[in-house]
Amino acid sequence: MRLLVTNDDGIDAPGIAYLVQAMETIGEVVVVAPDREFSGASQAVGSLMHTTPSIRKRRFPGADHAWAVSGPPALCVLYANLGLFGPAPDLVVSGINPGANIGRSVYHSGTLGACLSARNCGWSGVAISQAAPTATGPDGQAYYDTRGMQRWPVAAEVAHAFVAALIDELPAEPVVANVNVPNLELDDIA
Repeated sequence: MRLLVTNDDGIDAPGIAYLVQAMETIGEVVVVAPDREFSGASQAVGSLMHTTPSIRKRRFPGADHAWAVSGPPALCVLYANLGLFGPAPDLVVSGINPGANIGRSVYHSGTLGACLSARNCGWSGVAISQAAPTATGPDGQAYYDTRGMQRWPVAAEVAHAFVAALIDELPAEPVVANVNVPNLELDDIA
């Protein structure tokens, strides 16, 4: 099983590290993620007319191969469809996104955009997000405070269980699953 792991928060974000760790026991993990933040990018592929795309090989703990792409997550998936990172993946897993993707946010989410692009390429995709706790602090600090309060290992464990169950009976037609994990301890999730 070849898993392409991406996100919209950038290759250095904490959520993707936890996700890769959760996926490494399931199959071959290939990380292809934006080189910086692309939250809210949806299925955008960027403006290639105004920038020179960059793809840099990276080392990433738990991944067999990893690349940082100067573009949004949907572009990462489209590059994979062109064969730039080896054989096609069997499944795209995107996240772990800090903050749930629910309601209208699903239309704007880069985390989900990667999975929707995967479906367009003929692959299934799983978007993993975790509800954000509320944090108080000076303006501009709430994001960092909130990100530090995420229960990343819990979301990673849920991601592992969901993806393992999905690949046991992977549908013939590509599907997109949007998994939102509460920011609670595992024993507190009903």
